[in-house]
Amino acid sequence: MKTFNINSWVKVKLTDHGIAIEKENHQKLKEFYEQRGVSYGVDEVPETDEHGYTAYQLWELFERFGEHMGLGKRLPFETDILLIEARGLGDPVTEEQAYGNDCRGGQCDV
Repeated sequence: MKTFNINSWVKVKLTDHGIAIEKENHQKLKEFYEQRGVSYGVDEVPETDEHGYTAYQLWELFERFGEHMGLGKRLPFETDILLIEARGLGDPVTEEQAYGNDCRGGQCDV
């Protein structure tokens, strides 16, 4: 068994429905701040990587899309989630963990 902290990062591929949710949430926040005389300079939709994945902390993914998920609802993102493993501050990291099996005795083929 393995643990995964809700503060850890994950990557998902947003569907068109998920992008629409992000745009709607962005518009609501923008209006909220503008009504108070504050500029809201955040992108409408979060950035994607070269493979079309968007990164969120797991709790943030729950917060943004939780109410939109359930049996019979349109999915805001594809069902495969990439788990980005992170280590705690100060945890020792071996060369193999950092570089994979290609790094032994300080000689790394990266």
